Amino acid sequence: MKSFREIIKDKEVTESPVGMVGRTRDSEALSHIESSELAKEFRKIVKKLGGKNVARQLLAGMNNSGKKIEITEKSDTMDPSKYLREAGYKIKNKHLEKYSFELEFFKETDAKNALEDLKTAGFLDYYNISGAGKIIGFENI
Repeated sequence: MKSFREIIKDKEVTESPVGMVGRTRDSEALSHIESSELAKEFRKIVKKLGGKNVARQLLAGMNNSGKKIEITEKSDTMDPSKYLREAGYKIKNKHLEKYSFELEFFKETDAKNALEDLKTAGFLDYYNISGAGKIIGFENI
C-alpha cells in the first residue's frame, strides 16, 4: 500500500485543482501556466490596465473571494488587523499595549506586503507604522 506522500508525488491525488477554491502548489500553478495561453492573455490584460503597478494595486486590494476590500469609514477607530484579515492575511498574534500594538505574521514576506497595503490604504493618517521581520508595530498618533 502506498503512503500519502507517494500518492501525492505520483500525482494521483492533488491538494486542489488549479482554479478551485483552496491551495494550489507553485508547481501546479507553473505547469498550468505553461500548458495554456494564460501568460499571453495576462500580458494583454496588464497592458490594458495601464501597467504592472496598476495590476499590483488591483491584486493587492482583492481578497480570496475576488471582491475589493475598501475602507468604508475613516476614523480613529479603524482596525488594521481587521482590514488585513479581510484582505486575506493570516495574523499569528496581536500584542496590545497602552498606546500601541504589534501584529505578528507567520511569514516575513506577508508582513512586508501587509505593511505596503496598509500604507496604500491610508492607515498612515492614524498610526505611526513600522515593520521589522515578521512584526508590524503601530503607535497611535
